[in-house]
Amino acid sequence: MRVWDSVAEKSVRYAKDYGWTCFGDAEMVAALRVFVVDAAGHVRTTVVRAFLERLRAIRAFVVQGQWTLYASSVLFVYESDTAADSQQPPTACMIDFAHSWP
Repeated sequence: MRVWDSVAEKSVRYAKDYGWTCFGDAEMVAALRVFVVDAAGHVRTTVVRAFLERLRAIRAFVVQGQWTLYASSVLFVYESDTAADSQQPPTACMIDFAHSWP
């Protein structure tokens, strides 16, 4: 994961295994805060709302019961540069379907 640090004016890279040890609510919240809190410490509520909307849709798919998913991942994507010319809306998508079956 790479996050832009506007104070240091550089991107901060997190190892590929960052977040793999998030087993509880507190650890998950701490990991997500790195991604959705700006340099001033404000939560980017529009980003969080967009993620929640997509997560609700993903949850509806997961609980419908037609597919069994094991060890799938959710990819969160958004452009943090609000001045960017091509602003794409934040999104979250399920990825890694290697262990899925009907």
